[in-house]
Amino acid sequence: MTSKPQEVILYARVSTEEQATDDHYSIEAQLNEMKEYARVRGWVVKNEFVDGGVSGTSMDRPQLDAALAVVKARECDVLLVHELSRLSRSSIYETFEVLEMLGENGTGFASVKEPDFDFADPSSRLFLTILAAMNQYYVDLLRMHTAKAKHERARQGLYNASFAPFGYTHIGGPKDPPEINEQNSKAVVMAFENYAIGRYTYQEIAELLNTGGYRTSKGRRFSKDAIAQMLRNPFYMGKVVYRSHPTNETEIFDGQHTAIVSEELWMRCKMVRDAHGSSSRAVQKPFRVYLLSQLARCDVCQRSLRSQGAESGTYYRETSYQRGYLDCPHQRLGTRTELVDAYMDAIIEAIQLPDDWLQEIREQIGEDEELFSIRRKRQRLEAERKRLKQLYIGGDFEEDIDLYKKESERIRRELDNIPTYDQLDGLKSTILVVQSLHETWGKAEPADRRDLLRLMLRKVWVDVTEDRLVALQPKAFLYPIFRSIEMLEERELGYFVPRWREEHSDMLTFPQLADVTQTPKTGDALPFIIQSPLVPEESKRIAPGVSQALKVQRYSGIPVAEICQVITPQRAELPVDLRRWPSANYQNISPEALFDLPHEHIDILISQFSIWDGMAMDQSPENLISTVWQRMKPGGVWYLNELLPQDMPAHWVYRYFPSAWEWASHHTWNLYLLYNRLLGQGFETNVKRHMYYQPVALHIAEAVACERPGVLAHLSDALFNEGMAALQKEIDEKGRDYLLGSEFNIVEAWAQKPVEG
Repeated sequence: MTSKPQEVILYARVSTEEQATDDHYSIEAQLNEMKEYARVRGWVVKNEFVDGGVSGTSMDRPQLDAALAVVKARECDVLLVHELSRLSRSSIYETFEVLEMLGENGTGFASVKEPDFDFADPSSRLFLTILAAMNQYYVDLLRMHTAKAKHERARQGLYNASFAPFGYTHIGGPKDPPEINEQNSKAVVMAFENYAIGRYTYQEIAELLNTGGYRTSKGRRFSKDAIAQMLRNPFYMGKVVYRSHPTNETEIFDGQHTAIVSEELWMRCKMVRDAHGSSSRAVQKPFRVYLLSQLARCDVCQRSLRSQGAESGTYYRETSYQRGYLDCPHQRLGTRTELVDAYMDAIIEAIQLPDDWLQEIREQIGEDEELFSIRRKRQRLEAERKRLKQLYIGGDFEEDIDLYKKESERIRRELDNIPTYDQLDGLKSTILVVQSLHETWGKAEPADRRDLLRLMLRKVWVDVTEDRLVALQPKAFLYPIFRSIEMLEERELGYFVPRWREEHSDMLTFPQLADVTQTPKTGDALPFIIQSPLVPEESKRIAPGVSQALKVQRYSGIPVAEICQVITPQRAELPVDLRRWPSANYQNISPEALFDLPHEHIDILISQFSIWDGMAMDQSPENLISTVWQRMKPGGVWYLNELLPQDMPAHWVYRYFPSAWEWASHHTWNLYLLYNRLLGQGFETNVKRHMYYQPVALHIAEAVACERPGVLAHLSDALFNEGMAALQKEIDEKGRDYLLGSEFNIVEAWAQKPVEG
């Protein structure tokens, strides 16, 4: 029998357009050499990932992230690059972080230009260390020479950045100054002249430019930060600035370029800026302390939330729009700080470590010989991981891959629970503080509580529409402490989700549904949703969401002629009242029949969980969206209810079947993807996410899980049986009627196809 050929993914990168066309560095040349390298070894190329125009000193690369996501999903055997510098020219620690992640996920690494890599061979590991160090040395040396060259260019009055400031255009060579862009320079003058009056804020200036039809060099709307940067830049008055990074000293030289604004106007703006900054305390807004300042993130777009005060109270606000982004459906929305802070208070008050917790940690890491103990434990676990990988490569786990994954995960968890050497003292002192935190938290000053959270946490994800705390991420060395908090569950490494109970019901800011204590005959989207709360009572003539879709379509000016609702046997039909549209033709269609309808046939399309149904069967949701776009008339509206498993991490399913979360994370969409896929297709889209809290009796959870619906069907028998055993154990300990706290969401979306012209 022949073994299955290894599947390899390719990663290529160029940092500049010049490199992209150079034979040695070009993407095409890199990919061709990698493909030949794989062919000779009998490897199958599964996918290619290419980052263009991105420096190797930055690890923030979309295609590298996509490649590593494939690795984390264990969907490839080898990551192949042209040479190590294509992977990273950043710090040696970031290079090894990537390589360590490959090892943790059972993925090999190969390089065309360094073909002798063998990670089981200590001599090759030493060579890798030397090579990675050389890459870092190259970057450091390049930075030093680049700094000298930039200083000299500034002395000559030349600009150093790759792109000219807004209002200018690079036309000549590198030794030629940029020239004024006549159209964009009008926006620059408008910004300076209006700000010099002293009546406008940065945000108001941004709105003036946006309303005037101006856009940034990247085609985005102006943000208040972009305006602040513009008004502070001396380049616009004919100067060139050089800032030394080691000392942060600034030098200003006369530039060779033509100024857009006079030095007098620039200085007037500076005087206004200084006056705003030096306002007396008597006229400034009162200083407020925000508990989650610098920690709060939008759970949809992942950007930082801005802490803001107003006459009506204090808020955590989503500010993508002000920053020039239009990709967040929650842009410009905010949540009251006291509502979200209450969730954080409840979590902190739940931290009650057992008295012997510190002693247990000391026993794990040693008391008098801590460093030796840590080193010994790490070496033992690393040796276990190495032997496990060798057995895997040798085929010992070929018939029981789940056992290999389980053992690999166990080793990872044990390594995570051992602090690094330099964190040991900090961990011990932190434990002493945390042990009494629930007692002192309420007595502490607001600023002290904020500062303590900053020492403990990295991020807190917030839902600004439902005023709730979604998840949090502590500092890495505090993972063991947060794993001991009973009300928190770790969905993935460092991602902790609160699990609310009956005693927290008064605190919850989103709807609470009746307990599920009876086995359902059918389910709308099992195992996640038993009955959709968006299906109205029988007495309702029309569903509110359908009514809204008809209102949206009305503004197109095109009469409603065809209304279709996608119907499946397990779901109730959304009521549609057509008394105001007597001439409209209404029909129920199956999901398959949708694809057979003529193009530009539908005025109103209604669907429930159609995208989820497709994802659960591994079908492409993009295909459905494209099909609906083709079938919709201009002005037509697609009203859809959708289930997004990634946005409900506190659902009971993930507690007993953690692999279901892993599957959902890699195979389903979240709200951000749904919203932007609809926008990308061309729909004008409005979305509304509804979160619900619904306790489920343990025996109902067991009955639902036994049917293996939806996501559970994608788990292996071993992982499924492991989850069922965990459920049965809980039933034995707490009783079959014990209520599990659980959350689910439904997203309403109204996607309208624009009318041309």
